[in-house]
Amino acid sequence: MRPRPISGEASLGFLARVAEANGYNSILQLWQSLKTWENVTVALGLTSSEVECLFGCLPGYWRGADEISSALTASDFNHAHLRWCPLCLMDTKHIRGIWMLKLCCVCTEHRILLHEKCPKCGSRQEIHRTMLERCVCGKRKTSGTIKAAPIDLIKITLAMEQSFYGLADQSVLPALGIQNWLKLALYLGQYTENNQPERPGQLLNLHEMDIALGVMTNVANLLDQWPANFLQLLTTIHQQNSEQTSLRKTFGKLLNVLYRQLYGLEFQFLRDAFEGYLIEHWQGLLCNRHRLFKKETVSGHPQLTIKKVAWLSQSPPSLVRHLIEAELVPGFQSHTAKKRRINAINRQQIHRIAELTKTSLNLLETAKSLQLPKRRVRLLIAAGIIKPLVSRSRFNAASWHIQKKELTKLWFKPELNDEKLPVVCISAILKYWRLSDNEFTELVNALVSGILKPVSGTKERVPIG
Repeated sequence: MRPRPISGEASLGFLARVAEANGYNSILQLWQSLKTWENVTVALGLTSSEVECLFGCLPGYWRGADEISSALTASDFNHAHLRWCPLCLMDTKHIRGIWMLKLCCVCTEHRILLHEKCPKCGSRQEIHRTMLERCVCGKRKTSGTIKAAPIDLIKITLAMEQSFYGLADQSVLPALGIQNWLKLALYLGQYTENNQPERPGQLLNLHEMDIALGVMTNVANLLDQWPANFLQLLTTIHQQNSEQTSLRKTFGKLLNVLYRQLYGLEFQFLRDAFEGYLIEHWQGLLCNRHRLFKKETVSGHPQLTIKKVAWLSQSPPSLVRHLIEAELVPGFQSHTAKKRRINAINRQQIHRIAELTKTSLNLLETAKSLQLPKRRVRLLIAAGIIKPLVSRSRFNAASWHIQKKELTKLWFKPELNDEKLPVVCISAILKYWRLSDNEFTELVNALVSGILKPVSGTKERVPIG
């Protein structure tokens, strides 16, 4: 008896049909008669087009059997037991090749989950048995509870199935070959918001339905509404490692998966989404050390070093650093495990830093502006009358930086002395009255608050000195 292959039929299922048609109870008995795949093709008179109809690899004991699905390897297939769709078996009694994949859990035609256990005795079905429609207990495989599959899981399984036949729809999911689909699922399917695997790509018992279903559900969820769910995963991982300053320590093995394991151009869409997330949310630095990233990502990252920001804003680096410490400019500060300090500033702050630099004075410039000795300016700072932008005492800075607007209250518009009343200059008071430090600050407070009314022979504003 010489049954003919059906398009998309599993090569193992085809051998089971041949063995059953010729009175055998097991594929092993057929093998004892024919030994090699070449003998099978000769005995059945299979043409090359008929061989191409088959999907999947043959058992290893069939000598000289090449992989029928050249894009896949033997490890991609389930060699432990069968999975099936009961509705498909009602139509035609043959095993679809796609069901033999470890990661295939859905019948895309009927949109239901595949079965792997007998609905009566609960046993798994051996792949060597020839009776495809019944269990050893006699129960038909076409019975049992039907469970609808999630839409996103159907979508990704259909993309895998169509990619094998070159029918992938790029508008729905990325255009990947079936081998790359399996690779993508194997490496990313273990990542969830609550679990980041230590060894992605390695998973025990993947041939079991529950394990495979979990992997495929995870990767289907990540790809659904791309890239929203993937970015949410990155956000969760980032928040769980928010204290880390290293990309490698923050994202762990995922970084290695994206840039080492899934290195092909067909997976570039994953890396583009990851680097887009870094541009939006990574507060640390990206520099030329990150050679795996695109140059556009490194150059376009908004976080800059203090040295770069200081050069662009024409400010001293020490001033930029002190502005961050004073929380006048938002910045990212952290320390590595080796106590190395890392500072980063968003490029949007360059304009603000430049403005603060242009409008700030050091101690000598402040003294000249107020026409006071530097010692008197220090007293005003200590009393809180002048609030410096950068304080030497607080931040251990090399110099003071005081904003010009802080000095406006010490520039007065006096009343005109029309009655020619006797007056005394502030400079004379400071020089000859021998005021104590406290008396000096009280005098200034009285002038600032208006308790004392200054007079002058001009209407223009004049500094306190």
